[in-house]
Amino acid sequence: MATFDMVFEGGGAKGIAFVGALEAFIAAGHTPGRLIGTSAGAITATLLAAKFTSPELRAAVTERLSDGKPRFSTFMDKPTKDDFPDSVIDQSETMEAFNSVHPGLLAGVFGKLDRKVLNALLSTSVYAQLFSFVECGGLFAGKAFLDWLRKKLGQKGIGENDTLQTFHEKTGADLSVVASDTTDKEMLVLNHRTAPQCPIAWAVRMSMSIPFVWQTVMWEGKWGR
Repeated sequence: MATFDMVFEGGGAKGIAFVGALEAFIAAGHTPGRLIGTSAGAITATLLAAKFTSPELRAAVTERLSDGKPRFSTFMDKPTKDDFPDSVIDQSETMEAFNSVHPGLLAGVFGKLDRKVLNALLSTSVYAQLFSFVECGGLFAGKAFLDWLRKKLGQKGIGENDTLQTFHEKTGADLSVVASDTTDKEMLVLNHRTAPQCPIAWAVRMSMSIPFVWQTVMWEGKWGR
């Protein structure tokens, strides 16, 4: 019987395997120490750090909808117009293309019309997903996962705005989440020391993301690093 630091690697299907391993680990009388994880491993490590028990972890990763489909199937959520802030739309390559065909004074005249045309296009599912892929780096919004994780953490008293710092203060857990900086092409190890103001849910959302599948998360300077 001992305390072990635990590393959970990525791989979607491994989520349930981690639960089984943890059940055996805890049944042997061992306790987790420091925790670190990537992608599915980040989800497991975070829920474990939030004090989810083995049965609660199993229930979370095997959760199903009323129609019997796995909850995780909802994480492939197609974006809608409301998923794109005005700043993203206004600075998009699509708007730049519109502006390029209306040079000079004509750009101001046609600007509002161009925006209405783009808003109409974004109201269609196919174009919204194409826009998401080109402008935001992924086909799916990732909002459904974020909502699910926040709900799970809320069951343990972790609020929507809790950061890695406040999460550490509430749980006492030494949790690190691994993500990728696709701009600078480097690995990020996010915890209460390196990115104290980063919301815990967003840290996990960054870790679970796959380029071109889910929208890229834009890092906010106030989060740390």
